[in-house]
Amino acid sequence: MYFYIQTSFFHYFQCQLRGHRCSIGISNGFKSNKKKVQRLVQKLGLQVKSYTRKSRKYSSYKGVVGRIEKNRVNRRFNTNIVHQKITTDTTGLKYYEFDANGKIITKKMYLDPFLDMFNGEFLSYSITKSPSAEGIMK
Repeated sequence: MYFYIQTSFFHYFQCQLRGHRCSIGISNGFKSNKKKVQRLVQKLGLQVKSYTRKSRKYSSYKGVVGRIEKNRVNRRFNTNIVHQKITTDTTGLKYYEFDANGKIITKKMYLDPFLDMFNGEFLSYSITKSPSAEGIMK
């Protein structure tokens, strides 16, 4: 009886390899136990593995993108010469505006301050609507 259930189960469900369908199909023809169906599914190698845990963690790494410049600063951020090392960083800031209907619209602006590493003072800054090199090169 067990062998008959096993072979008929395999031939009937060889195209429909879905976990819940197997237990419904067997229970229609025979009295079955959930654990016995699970053992049969595992023994025949029909267990669906794509619905269990994730097979790997998410990674957004796409390899080396673009060109890597030489490390000219070498973690030496201080200097004794004025205007020898000037740094910048783009920071995104949200602000709100009202449109013609009175609805609030969220917008972004990008701040690019230029900092002298000699004494830590800001030399200049630029504010742009998009984070591009144009704001830095002005």
